[in-house]
Amino acid sequence: MNQPGVYILQSEKNLRYYIGSTENITNRFIEHNNGLVYATRHLRPLALKKFIPKNSSARDPSINI
Repeated sequence: MNQPGVYILQSEKNLRYYIGSTENITNRFIEHNNGLVYATRHLRPLALKKFIPKNSSARDPSINI
């Protein structure tokens, strides 16, 4: 999906969270799980817990983290 936004990943290995931003969540998630991102390669496998598109309001009540 080519939409900028913020995402939250959770390690299935140790349950730690990682927060990042991207222009394309589909490609970025693949990069994380293939070990191409240094910061998260030791946390694999990762689950996408939340993606918040750039146009979403931080005060939007539908955004639950």
